[in-house]
Amino acid sequence: MTTEPMKRCQFCGEEILAVAIKCKHCASNLTGTEPNATAIPAGAGSSADFGWALVGVPLVGTMLLWFWVTNLAMIQGPGSATMLIVVGVIVLTAALAAIEAGKLGMKADKVKGTYSPAQWMFMCIFLWVVGYPAYLFKRRHYGRSNLFGWGVVVALVFVGSAATIGKLIDDKNAEIQAQLHKLQDIQQTFATSPPFAQDSAHQSDAAVTPTSIPEGAPAPDPRTDLTLVKQQDPTGAVKIDAYCKKVAQQSGGAYIIEEGCRSMEIEAWKHMNIDHEFPVVEAQITQRCSAPPFSDSFSIQEQCIKMEVEAKASMSSP
Repeated sequence: MTTEPMKRCQFCGEEILAVAIKCKHCASNLTGTEPNATAIPAGAGSSADFGWALVGVPLVGTMLLWFWVTNLAMIQGPGSATMLIVVGVIVLTAALAAIEAGKLGMKADKVKGTYSPAQWMFMCIFLWVVGYPAYLFKRRHYGRSNLFGWGVVVALVFVGSAATIGKLIDDKNAEIQAQLHKLQDIQQTFATSPPFAQDSAHQSDAAVTPTSIPEGAPAPDPRTDLTLVKQQDPTGAVKIDAYCKKVAQQSGGAYIIEEGCRSMEIEAWKHMNIDHEFPVVEAQITQRCSAPPFSDSFSIQEQCIKMEVEAKASMSSP
């Protein structure tokens, strides 16, 4: 056992001989008048300090989550955008840690508790919440700032933000799914409670084809007349006619179902084309709500736009 006087390295804090001129732990030169100028081990470039870049990447990711993802409409895929940001932050911080570790000459060392560049990358990718702040702590053994405190705070903020926004997206998706199911239920109840149908007690219970009107049936309600739609939107009139025939056929072919369907479709068409119900809706929303599975029905299209506008407003609110 040595009896020579000992001291602690001013760079890494490890115990070394008092007469040592170079630390055996971090390889720092102990004879220079400017200690910090020689704090980086041999072979490491003086520019190999990615500390604040490592801290900044998750902060940028957090800002993107709150100021970009929360402003996306549901049809723009905020869930995918969140996943992209999370993966990007993890991979980029892992790459920066591995590159800096390589430039600093880090090696697997059980005494210091440090790892090789490849090991640091593996830890940061597959166990980010542990590996990321751990690297910011262990880099002190190689003459770099201990940023462990920053790493813990930044990691918690980023993970918490991603989890919170993910929960908001899941809740909004569940709400939209519930609304779509509700719309399907409305379609299926045309036969029992058509919004503008005549008194069904006085109409025949026999099923008829959607294109024929039973003898003695009342004249078509003006609200089911496609004349106005045909004059201003011939394609829309064809769409209403085809959609309501399909709905009626799927429900047994009763004319009363087609009548109720036409009433709802014409009303929705008027809201959007005559009343200009959505004068400032984003083009992405209208395009998405005009595509399948919403393209067959004006009433479903109208509900889709309403839900998307409400969803975006909800996501944007603090």
